[in-house]
Amino acid sequence: MRIEDFGEKIGGAKKDIWKNRSLEIDDIISMNDREMISNVKKNNIWKKPDYEQLASQGYSIRKLYFMKTVRDAIPTKPILDINSNIQEQCSNYINAVTQLEKECMEIGNDEAILSFYKEKFLNTFVKRASTFSQYVDVMPEYKSVVNNKLLKAVQVPSLFFLDKEIKNKRFCYSENEKLLANYQFLLYDSSCHFGIDDFRSRTMITIKKTYGSTFLYPRGNLEHEANWKKDTYFIIKDYRIIANNFDTVEKAQAYALALEKTVEPTQTQGKKKRKEKYKPVQLQHIKRTGEDYRHGMNIRGEDYLKKFNFRGGEFGNYMNESDRLHSLNFGYDALLDLAHALHIDPKDISLGGQLSIAFGARGHGNALAHYEPNRTVINLTKMRGAGSLAHEWAHALDDYIARKLNLPINSFATDHYSSKIVSDKLPSLKKLMTTIKYGENENSGLQFKKSVFYSNALEMDKNYSKEAHGYWSSNVEMFARVFACYIHDKLGYRSDYLCGHAYAGTLANDVCTYPRGKEMENISHCIDNLFTELKTLEYVHEYTEPAITNDKKIEEKKTETIYDYDLHEESNGQFSLFDLEDERSMDY
Repeated sequence: MRIEDFGEKIGGAKKDIWKNRSLEIDDIISMNDREMISNVKKNNIWKKPDYEQLASQGYSIRKLYFMKTVRDAIPTKPILDINSNIQEQCSNYINAVTQLEKECMEIGNDEAILSFYKEKFLNTFVKRASTFSQYVDVMPEYKSVVNNKLLKAVQVPSLFFLDKEIKNKRFCYSENEKLLANYQFLLYDSSCHFGIDDFRSRTMITIKKTYGSTFLYPRGNLEHEANWKKDTYFIIKDYRIIANNFDTVEKAQAYALALEKTVEPTQTQGKKKRKEKYKPVQLQHIKRTGEDYRHGMNIRGEDYLKKFNFRGGEFGNYMNESDRLHSLNFGYDALLDLAHALHIDPKDISLGGQLSIAFGARGHGNALAHYEPNRTVINLTKMRGAGSLAHEWAHALDDYIARKLNLPINSFATDHYSSKIVSDKLPSLKKLMTTIKYGENENSGLQFKKSVFYSNALEMDKNYSKEAHGYWSSNVEMFARVFACYIHDKLGYRSDYLCGHAYAGTLANDVCTYPRGKEMENISHCIDNLFTELKTLEYVHEYTEPAITNDKKIEEKKTETIYDYDLHEESNGQFSLFDLEDERSMDY
């Protein structure tokens, strides 16, 4: 029997969501409010154009620059009233952005840019406040899009103004054009006259133009008129003459380009070195000791629904039957270990029945595992996700508490630990986060002295790039890391699939990614108090049923090694299991 997805369809996975096209109104019908807030953004609706490529295809530079200014002026996401219909507001935003993109792309000539406001914008997006007023009222459905910046962008006073902007921004310039834009190439002809500046007593070249005169002060050999040839070109940069006597403007430009390329290396020497990505050591084995919850039986998806009350579960298309089977088995044991460590009812693992689980189904860059708050789902990336389940469940708990406390949508409770609502309803969380960041210094008049763990996290931020859920020193990430260590310590036996990465990561200069010693002891005490309060509030419940049967033989096997599987890396970078047929058949 093939192992299939179970429970409710989670949705939003890479295997069935919009990918390489623009976000449309129909796409958000199946989204919840959180997903709409996360996904309804300008960049998802009006994909950033490749202006250089469009220019090479013959599009007018003026049209492309106008399109860019309009697109840039649109708010990156709708300004939403959370108390009103989110879907309606997002639909209006998608409609407005889509319409503006269409109108910009359909501009036929440069003159249409000048009439764009009157013909395409006025009476569609805005209307005059009164007959003779210079002020406008925004149409109700477009209030999340139209702002003063956009109003300015759609009103171009003249093509001369547009050309000036294009030149100042070097818009759609080639690399050579950008370099040459720093120079002026002028013809030394009858309009140029040598003389002496009476005030400065310096040699001066006066260039007469229709709108006035320009004064230049040559230096060195260029001060002598005898060194200049009539009807040749000279080069100016930063109001300074740098070379002269070029027969053609092309030769003058070639000289300037050669000059730029000789100084280019010194201009790039000061560039910052890009931060590396921290790569934790991968588990080569999955070991577990402790009670035999399954008695050697293989687990089905239905067991996750019954035992943990999960909303649903799914598998990635590339996961074979063996991967699916052992992911279910390992995950089941690990989740019961988690319930056992926390002394909570296994049904609370699903956090009110809202949490889902996925195995290799919802790719997220190079992350070993990740939590999606929009769909309240934990994803473990095939066998590489082994060791991160406790960490990701901590993110889910953080999100769950935020929702129970009615904190701002799309936020985590730990980001609001110092707020009044958290202080009043869940003071143990405030105490926990304060201890994580400042240790015992809070009560010693040194509340601004950071804990070693927090200091190390800040050091990680300096040296390594941003992680999937935030910086190393973010409240959300620090909470998840200490939680995994807490579960590791509470269990008293090995459960690699649950928390194999808990105490992994010691870098140079004794910088650790986890807390140690007395700091960890204090943090553990705070987490104990947190779960006491969570049970009092009935967010989770006391362990009312044993995680194992009453079979005395099973009790006697508490310290026995239940399994120890080797992992190997496939060519695609994923991990699979060796020799997996030592358990019962995959057939149910």
